[in-house]
Amino acid sequence: MLDARADLRRPYVASGEMHAEYDSIVRSIVPGDVIEFSNQAKFTVTGSLGAGGTTHILLVRDATDSEYVLRIPLQKLAVGRAGNVIGEMADYIDSFHNGHGVYAKSALIEHLVQMYPGMSYPPEYLLVEPLRIEFTLEDVLKAGSTISPEKRRLVTGAPLEAVAKHSWQFDQIGDLRPANLAWVGDGWKVIDMTDDFFLYAGGYLKDRATGARELPHTFQLKVYDALGKPANDPTFPYEPLQRRLNETIDQERLAHGWRNPLSKSSPEIVEAVRNSTLRDEKRRRWLNQCRISVLRDVVAGQ
Repeated sequence: MLDARADLRRPYVASGEMHAEYDSIVRSIVPGDVIEFSNQAKFTVTGSLGAGGTTHILLVRDATDSEYVLRIPLQKLAVGRAGNVIGEMADYIDSFHNGHGVYAKSALIEHLVQMYPGMSYPPEYLLVEPLRIEFTLEDVLKAGSTISPEKRRLVTGAPLEAVAKHSWQFDQIGDLRPANLAWVGDGWKVIDMTDDFFLYAGGYLKDRATGARELPHTFQLKVYDALGKPANDPTFPYEPLQRRLNETIDQERLAHGWRNPLSKSSPEIVEAVRNSTLRDEKRRRWLNQCRISVLRDVVAGQ
């Protein structure tokens, strides 16, 4: 229940318009405070789950005493490594919301943290389910030989292969990296994401330098430390696991007829993109269905 005596925090002055002191308001939030947003929704803070590079994550309860995880922008402005302003942090709330809306139309839905779109109010906040996170895939890849046999089984066995299998419809899922794949007791969950995705469009990729052919893949298991240096423990080589997960993706694509463009076989995903709040230029780019880089050519139907 909401406590009328609690400190009231109002980080927005109007719909989508941050308070001039947004950064200090968010930094000062402590358990027991009540946060009120521009849509008059109020939540009592019961704990902090930390912060990522763009988002402050809080454990909250609403007026019915239901528990949620609240995701709000970490600060007003997104700043690059050189100290230059590169955008607004609220964009990342939109990015999670839009990405989740598309991934939830795919086979990956059973591995996504549940979001409550009807109760969320992007770009101000999102409500997602609270999860009992035991460890992340990054934790295991960094721990190497010190991990328990049970954790190793969860990483190298069927549970993680199931995530790979159900990701076959994408050759990129925004921010899908080991730190954002968490074991929650009964399976792996994608706990953070962005809308920086590419739908699998059929065909394969060809390296211009070597001529090697490969299908585009979602899973990359290299991890890094805070300074951007590789941090995989050498006693737990990640390459064989990465190969096996990507082979699982290949097999699933072949089972679905991988030569055909995804737009023809998964209209639900394409419709989700069309109906999203993505900026027009992003919508057009993603509906184009394929990625062409300076290093690779997309070669379809061979």
